[in-house]
Formats: sequence, structure tokens, C-alpha cells
Amino acid sequence: MNRAVVIGRSVFLTYFVPDERKDGGRYDSVTEEIKKIDPIKRQIVLTKTVGRGGVNATIDIDKVVNITGELVDYIDETIG
Repeated sequence: MNRAVVIGRSVFLTYFVPDERKDGGRYDSVTEEIKKIDPIKRQIVLTKTVGRGGVNATIDIDKVVNITGELVDYIDETIG
């Protein structure tokens, strides 16, 4: 997939966040634009568009349990 097609596309991600002190964790969801996908580190970097501050979220691809949005719609339309 062309890198330019991915960047700037809005996605809704649900991902697992492990508890740092004990077994288990929680599921978080976020809607943001993709800044970068790093296939080596297996991470998705999202551009902060909601709220204050300029901290971008970095999510491990292996922790993602659901993804929807413009990027997924584009892939569905393109691949068919």
C-alpha cells in the first residue's frame, strides 16, 4: 500500500493496555489520524487531534483488537 494513502487517514482503534503491576489490563479506544506506521517496531503512531497538548499516541500493532475508519473503508473499496 502506498505510504501516502495511509498518512492522515482517520482510524478508530480499540487496543489492550496491560496493567503494569498485575496480570490483566484494560481496553482503550481512540479516534485519531495516522501519522506513521512503523513495520519494524510494529507500531502505529497517531497524530493528536483531540484535546490539548501535542503528544502523539503510539500503539503496538499486536495490541490492536479492532480497527475501523477511513483507512479500512479505503482498503475495502480498493481491494474489493
